[in-house]
Amino acid sequence: MYADKTAIQIFVQIVFALFFIVLGIKNLIAWPATSGRMRDFRVPFPAQSLAFGFVMQFTGALLVLFDVYTPVGVAILIAFTMVATWIFHRFWLVKGNPFRVEFDFLIVVYNVFVIAALILIL
Repeated sequence: MYADKTAIQIFVQIVFALFFIVLGIKNLIAWPATSGRMRDFRVPFPAQSLAFGFVMQFTGALLVLFDVYTPVGVAILIAFTMVATWIFHRFWLVKGNPFRVEFDFLIVVYNVFVIAALILIL
């Protein structure tokens, strides 16, 4: 575990894993609201899709945190981030709320940087 990593690499890897774990717990607590948003966005099987998303999020984060199959964990977190961004931040579909368009656009850009940083963990 972390045998071939520098102190900075270990720190970044732990911070990223904790980032996904903390946000996962926050969203898990908000399960009914998040599931409702998914239903509103017409995601098929919203409760099951949400549960699968949490499995992806926590599995990927724990693999990265414990440096076990880290490339697999990173791939899972990248896929999770891409799908979650597509579901929740489709700024091009927002009508009549310029603040929401701007917010969702910024989240998409932010998540591109999250994905790029995840790739650097490899």
